[in-house]
Amino acid sequence: MSFLTLLGKELGMLSRNLVVYLLLAVIVLFYWTNYATEESWSEGRAPVPPTETADPFLASGEGTLEEVPPMPVYGFKEITDPVLIAQRYLWMLETDLQRGWMERRIIFGAFAHKSRLSQKDREHMKETISDFERVVKEPTKYTGIEAKQIAADLDSALGGWTSYMREGVTFIEPIETFEDAMESYRVLETNYAERVADGQIYPGMARLFSDYMGLTAGLFPVFLAAFAMGRDRSSRMFELVASRSIRAWRYVGARYSAHVILISLIYLLLATVGAWQTAAALDGTEAFGAALPIFLSYAAGWLVPTIMATTAFGMLISIATGSGVAVIPLQIVWWFISVFPLIGDYRLHKLFLRFNTGAEAGTFHRYADMIMANRLFYVFLALAMITAATIIWERKRSSGKMTKSVFNLRRKQAGMLLQNGNEG
Repeated sequence: MSFLTLLGKELGMLSRNLVVYLLLAVIVLFYWTNYATEESWSEGRAPVPPTETADPFLASGEGTLEEVPPMPVYGFKEITDPVLIAQRYLWMLETDLQRGWMERRIIFGAFAHKSRLSQKDREHMKETISDFERVVKEPTKYTGIEAKQIAADLDSALGGWTSYMREGVTFIEPIETFEDAMESYRVLETNYAERVADGQIYPGMARLFSDYMGLTAGLFPVFLAAFAMGRDRSSRMFELVASRSIRAWRYVGARYSAHVILISLIYLLLATVGAWQTAAALDGTEAFGAALPIFLSYAAGWLVPTIMATTAFGMLISIATGSGVAVIPLQIVWWFISVFPLIGDYRLHKLFLRFNTGAEAGTFHRYADMIMANRLFYVFLALAMITAATIIWERKRSSGKMTKSVFNLRRKQAGMLLQNGNEG
């Protein structure tokens, strides 16, 4: 039986698998509730100018400043001034060095503990203090994002998951006057105009789409892959599998390829829907033609390596252990390791990539080489894992374990038939 024939048969079987449709429903629901929202579209739209407003509390005549602490009429904004950002990080660094431990170090993105500083940690932190002092002295040479990047680089040097990681802390300040609100709006308007001029609106939205969908691609495929090889027992294919008429690479490779192809198609179809909805929300459906290739290219490069690795890992562990259940907790741990931070960490242990913003094209290009290396690593890792799975599968077949399982299964079935015949 040829590889293509096996591939076609496996695709046909997967198309009738109820688990595929359950996972598809979950993935689509995740898409609609996370990416296809007004909050996402706002990242690709021009900012809305503020409207001058009186303080609603004081205007109502229900209170005075003496009775209630004043609240900013126009809310809060994230600090973008590089000097202010540097000064706040300097305070954090000096505090941590003085007490000898970091305030928190996140484990699997959920738990925190105090981490005592090593001598190497102290050296990295002192170097970063010098970097931030340069920002304070020469603010015109830096942007707010570059100041944040200094802290993110420190986070990587400290091993990751510290309060210095991107999005580890957010510095905000009140917008108390209409003039302050207009100043904040002008900054946002300038940034948006630069993104439009550089053609970065749809690439930014495609990265945001890939960020959200990567969360599902790093977990859901394993629920199919983990039980892919165990289906032979239920489908009574042991005799064919145990025979020497099918090469191991052809059999395992066809099953693996079918899973990767089908799951990848689901995400590419969602990318097509995402391109359509994004274009319609931002510029009208006539922009769909421009958005589609961008979304498809990002989805393919960003998500397919994750799908390949997740599927290969599920098959490898299930074949090696003989249990599909064993794969799931291991995959969940890997998922937690990869989920934080939301931007700025693309080391090789990150199964999927996070870039939780539709902006910051400069930050993306700064990490482009690391992102490319990460994606290529997972393509080769996936191929290595499925090769190992094929070797293990062949050794189990050659050792007679599969044939023995067939014999025991048939003997059990014969016993049941004999018992039923005697009862009849």
